[in-house]
Amino acid sequence: MLHHIESSRAYLRDLFSSRTIHIFIAVLLAISAMTISWEITIRYHETPEAQSLVGYLGTLNTIILCLFALEIALRIFAFGCNYFKSAWNVFDFVVVGLSLLTVGSFFQIIRTFRLFLFLRTISVFPNFQHLITSLGHAIPRIFSTLMLLMFAIYIFAIWGVIEYSITFPELFGGLPIAFSTIFHSVLLGHTWSEIYDVMVKVDPDAGFFIYPMVVVLNFLLLQMVLGVIISALHFQNVAEQEHKKHSFILGWLTGKHKNHHDSPLSADTKIILHEIHKLKAELGALEAQLTTMPKTVSSVEKKDSPTRGRSKKS
Repeated sequence: MLHHIESSRAYLRDLFSSRTIHIFIAVLLAISAMTISWEITIRYHETPEAQSLVGYLGTLNTIILCLFALEIALRIFAFGCNYFKSAWNVFDFVVVGLSLLTVGSFFQIIRTFRLFLFLRTISVFPNFQHLITSLGHAIPRIFSTLMLLMFAIYIFAIWGVIEYSITFPELFGGLPIAFSTIFHSVLLGHTWSEIYDVMVKVDPDAGFFIYPMVVVLNFLLLQMVLGVIISALHFQNVAEQEHKKHSFILGWLTGKHKNHHDSPLSADTKIILHEIHKLKAELGALEAQLTTMPKTVSSVEKKDSPTRGRSKKS
């Protein structure tokens, strides 16, 4: 009985690791997204045909949701407690659990939980996981860069209040107003041209204030935030590639991976693995020869023993 259970768990682990099941789940998510959006679109139509279609779409989406719940249950059965060691698995479990609250519910606020099912696309597609993980690792550096950006905006806001609080009170009439003006202009870069056109008509030297502010805030600090995010994506990709290489080499040494041609390794590493494979084969042949040598020697000794006895008698 235990043998059948373990074999079933091993089969499920291999099944959930296959590409086929990932494609199947992605197709179900796409169908669920279309049915939910279609259901929301025609829900408030009063025609009988629309209400009948809403019922069919709701039934189809409920079936898909039950399939997702069955998938989560089978994954827990296959992986046991190890299933909850992955943050993405816990995320899947919570999302599907919240979506199950919508089944049979008549409260609209609870039915909106079904929209959380869309979030499963993050855990299904590895590229989304890569992006979210990279952003999570980059949050401390992004926060530091944003604090520097806020500090620079604060300095330029004080400068604007000192120079233009009387001339342009609607833009720099006080520190909160000036900070708000510069902050929105940083986020919406095209507004700088409008502000410049307004200010230069009254003060031709407004460019001495506008140009340094645009260069420092828009072209240096704001681009630095984007650079931090791109750098985090790059380092996360490098770390994942190294992890894949180490996992493959470890699996190859333990015999889990037989073919190294489809591996994420470089050409030089594949050549080294090929040579190691040849050495392992030669060592295996030598060990086989060594195991047969004592039998050959013992048989030779048995054949020689009668002749030695005769020679001694003579």
